[in-house]
Amino acid sequence: MDKEVNSSANFYAEEMRLLGVNEENNKFELINLEAEPPIPKRQLRKIFSQDKKGNIQIAFWNLRREIPTFYINKTGNPREWRQTRLKEPKGDMKYQTPAGEGTYPWLGPKITLWYEERKVLKTLFITEGAKKAMKAQIHGVPCIGLTSITHYRDRETGQLQSDILEIIKTCKVQNLVVLWDGDCRDISEKALERVEELTKRPETFLNSLCRIRALVIEADLGINIYFSHVKRNAFASQPKGLDDILIAGEKEDALEPILNDLYSLADGKNFYFKKIGSKTGMNELKEYFCLTDVGQFYDKHSGKIGLKEFVFNGSVYQFDGAELEERMPLWTRKIKRVGDYFFEVVPTMDARGEITGQNLVKISSGALSIDYGKGWQKYFKGKRYLGFCNVPANYDDYQEQVKGYLNRYSRLNWMPKEGSIENIKKMIRHTFGTGQIEHNGQEIDRIDLGLDYCQLLLTKPIQKLPVLVLYSPERNTGKSTFPLFMKKVLGANAIKVGNKDFNSNHNEVFADKLLIYCEETLLDKRSQSEMIKDLATSEHITVNPKNRDMYELNFFAKFIFTSNNSRMIYVDKRSERFWIIRVPPFKEVEVDFLKNKLLPEIPAFLHLLKERKLVTKRESRMHFHRDLILTDAFHRTAELYENPDVAHLRECIGELFDIEKNGDEILIDRRTLIDQFFNGNKTLNWIKEVLTDRLEVDHLRDEHGNVIVKRSTFYRLLNDNIYPINVRGRLYVFKREDFAIKEKIT
Repeated sequence: MDKEVNSSANFYAEEMRLLGVNEENNKFELINLEAEPPIPKRQLRKIFSQDKKGNIQIAFWNLRREIPTFYINKTGNPREWRQTRLKEPKGDMKYQTPAGEGTYPWLGPKITLWYEERKVLKTLFITEGAKKAMKAQIHGVPCIGLTSITHYRDRETGQLQSDILEIIKTCKVQNLVVLWDGDCRDISEKALERVEELTKRPETFLNSLCRIRALVIEADLGINIYFSHVKRNAFASQPKGLDDILIAGEKEDALEPILNDLYSLADGKNFYFKKIGSKTGMNELKEYFCLTDVGQFYDKHSGKIGLKEFVFNGSVYQFDGAELEERMPLWTRKIKRVGDYFFEVVPTMDARGEITGQNLVKISSGALSIDYGKGWQKYFKGKRYLGFCNVPANYDDYQEQVKGYLNRYSRLNWMPKEGSIENIKKMIRHTFGTGQIEHNGQEIDRIDLGLDYCQLLLTKPIQKLPVLVLYSPERNTGKSTFPLFMKKVLGANAIKVGNKDFNSNHNEVFADKLLIYCEETLLDKRSQSEMIKDLATSEHITVNPKNRDMYELNFFAKFIFTSNNSRMIYVDKRSERFWIIRVPPFKEVEVDFLKNKLLPEIPAFLHLLKERKLVTKRESRMHFHRDLILTDAFHRTAELYENPDVAHLRECIGELFDIEKNGDEILIDRRTLIDQFFNGNKTLNWIKEVLTDRLEVDHLRDEHGNVIVKRSTFYRLLNDNIYPINVRGRLYVFKREDFAIKEKIT
């Protein structure tokens, strides 16, 4: 437990004093492989240090004493991977690690030395937190600190952290003790206030313990694994963590019995630590965590719950002063009373049998009586929603009920959690491209554009975004992976539709979604494109359900289309709402990349987007400046739909730049264009519209911006010979960069 210190005291100095960290034991020789001469690679480094804001910086290293490093945007100087203990926590967050850069166990100086000496460590402890592990090591206890109770896996192998495995093998460990804080069985008071599931917090501690135990067994190490936690009632100060009870022992002159108790592995005979043996079954562990029976659960937490309603395994209970009653059984959670009607939450399923989302389906009172028996109505007395609303939120600000209305937007199935998003970044980089775009003097990586798109989608769901079109004529490009991944992230708030759904009169299927995506898109009619553009910027939508009256709903959907057809969607050069990206083929196809690599990283992805700062600024109603989303694929698609005269003139001018004598700039007047390229059959006004509105070409002007009259010459290839064409008048300027013939989209 982190101690509360006087605000006038030095946070860092007080924390170090309590831990027993001094100038001598706070230094350790480490290796920085990224150091460049004259900086030596081996340096005596501080383990705990203080940054400019007064936060505590904690150094990490591996068994070879190497400091882990990472790069910001893969450029610039490498940064050391450190954990930060915030002087001023942000809500419940006290610690920060580099987002998306993996996690490491904190080994500490003594564990490292003992490993190098191959010292036999009969018992090894794993706890949560570098500070706790440091305090233990100061007292000679072999203890490793995890950055979180869930950070025990090696991200490459999926096994127990490789350094922990190596220590167990090299130091001939016989007993591994997973030691959690004394509050590991406690409930979340925030969840209690929100009447949310109370078993989640203790289950997280239990599940992490069981998974660590399973990984140890899987590694076939032949060791015993125990569970332990601090007994908070051992001292009046109610110590929570291993460091707290050691500090209390120092103050109360009880350090020796505490250490003896720590090493004793006998069940039920300890005063300072609870111990549970290596052969304890899952049912016994669940019973100890009070997760098997609601009565036992309430007895454990009655001091906090009192007479409040609470949720245990999905059902709502309440103690009325005499007995514990079930107020709302689990099944009632999927039944919603809206106005005069009842609706059932029904999961949707794909062809593989996987749950993809959920729908609200009207259900009769007769069907409810058959399913749940007589008297089911009592659970809904006074529990009626006024109607439906659609209010998107993907983090802690989500509300199922908004001012008495049932929110059609669904809570995400994922909880943000620090971790690696290496594979997600790989997917986003492949989808949105590599390299940089210069905008307003700023170099912006394309991957940051992709991350900004995702961040806006998740953190600012009402913000309008461009219509994203992912195109490639080849197979195995992964263009469908990105929308499929986002569907997994958003769950019921995203939907896959077909081209026919946009032509149907009934739009309820997608009216309340945040993301709508369509594969094998072919919306090549102008009217279809205009409809998508209108929907992409609309604030409301008139919902036209089958066999029911129409109604209006807030609309904030974003669109993603994928296609291998070059005419996937109608666009013209002036369109500002389409972001068309040509996705390249994969160099190597990874089987089940989405399932095995991307899905496990979603919690870390959500955490990153919540904490990350946007790289781009809002410069349009669809956030992104047009220059940032204009691509070659967009221009080439627009050319496919150009007026024949526009396309013809564009091609003719492009061919002129194949002649070296024409240089990088050609000046021509309207009359010459008509005579040379249209056999004199077009009007001056039409060619003016083609030049100014369609091709966006301007007159030659002086330094004051005035159109000037000038003579010029350009060259044209006729009958395999190059001829000069002399022109005079108000000339238009054609530039090579705008008209040089590029590869056609295929």
